[in-house]
Amino acid sequence: MKKRIFAALLSAVMLMSMVMLSGCGEKGASNGKTKITIWSSDRSEMDIREKQIAEFNAAHDDIEIVYEVKSDGYADLIKVACESNTAPDIFSYVPALAKNGYAKPLDKELTKKFEEEFLPGAIRRPSLDGKAYAVALKDVGHKFVWNKTVFEKAGLDPENPPKTWEEVRDYAKTITQKGKGVTYGFALPLKQSAFVTYYIMNPSAVDANYNCSGFDPVKGKYSFDCYKPMLEVMRDLKKDGSLFPTPGTLDNDTARAQFAEGNVGMMIGAGWDVGVFNDQFPVKGDWGVTDLPSLDGEVDGGYIFGYGGNAFCMNAKSENEEAQRIVYEWLHSEEILTELSEAGKGPFTMKSISGDKYVPADKKGAKEFATRTEPYVIMDSLQEVPDIKLEGDTVDKVFADAIISDLDFDKCIKDLNKRYNSAFDKFKADEKKEGRDPDRFHMPDYDYSKGY
Repeated sequence: MKKRIFAALLSAVMLMSMVMLSGCGEKGASNGKTKITIWSSDRSEMDIREKQIAEFNAAHDDIEIVYEVKSDGYADLIKVACESNTAPDIFSYVPALAKNGYAKPLDKELTKKFEEEFLPGAIRRPSLDGKAYAVALKDVGHKFVWNKTVFEKAGLDPENPPKTWEEVRDYAKTITQKGKGVTYGFALPLKQSAFVTYYIMNPSAVDANYNCSGFDPVKGKYSFDCYKPMLEVMRDLKKDGSLFPTPGTLDNDTARAQFAEGNVGMMIGAGWDVGVFNDQFPVKGDWGVTDLPSLDGEVDGGYIFGYGGNAFCMNAKSENEEAQRIVYEWLHSEEILTELSEAGKGPFTMKSISGDKYVPADKKGAKEFATRTEPYVIMDSLQEVPDIKLEGDTVDKVFADAIISDLDFDKCIKDLNKRYNSAFDKFKADEKKEGRDPDRFHMPDYDYSKGY
């Protein structure tokens, strides 16, 4: 017991040390320049960002950018950094940080500029005060990818991807049977909790029009019932032996690499996978991109459309406000975002390069990922939801365990509803004590087709 307590304390100290060493607070770098530190939660852009920042630093005599990727455990790292006053000057946005005064609202000039330049809804406005704090830079479409070469080898029509999840199950069985222990029908990377959202919660929203967090703004409470059908889809794939082994230890990089090698027939992809399947893990053979299958075969919102990616905000306590603003505006410039888009890192929410108006011609799948299918549902993972303090396991862990261990879905969902709404009730009581409207998340007229 003492060893476990010591280990936990040591881990906490190490985390704090990492933050203290990485945070901002320097007015000037050793070369006389003002140092602006940026923390990003997006590793996929790193190669292009390094080049851009090197060019910026060479062109500016007075400012030096230090750009760091903190993709693992980012939300905890930035929270500790903010609480210890060691946060970087600019960092990937987390909605709760605005409420706590760590993120600086954009001034009227920047807000107006960004509203003119970016798609409606891309501006982050927590319901806390209605002010703008960040811009969600990427138009992240989650779609379905299939390996045409694998289909052909399994005797399936390579130009006819599944339109329903029942067809996915049938195709996956065929691919797995013909694959003889090498090729499997579907990949489900449950090692990373985010993919519970991408593979179970978001696809459910196509048919049920629910917020991807499990919070239903129309009812003003949490409700996880709508996710049961997709849980059953994944359980059936597992029961059939059609999932690439083993979903509980499979991460997304490995899943995508196996898809590229021709060992996986189907999986869910996102806009950023254009760069992955063209450059990082080039697909051997032919592959395609289509809308997500539905449960009933109807297109109820066949394109999950979310404004996400790297939404940067400014540290409200930065000592370098002038340089901070210059760098922040540079990060959102057309030149910088176009270069990222050309490298297949988008698509982006800047109007001039949004959707399928601009896609890299040499990047297979780029146009398909950028094309919206009407009607579509906006799943806004960066939008503020109640900052509850939950007791017990989160929904992503519960759902992953339920699939892996064949748990009773009804019991799991009932427990999630109870625990999340209990935590939400406590949250509302605390908000009322602090003088904030506890019912601001209840929006009876919320339009799912437009998002918040």
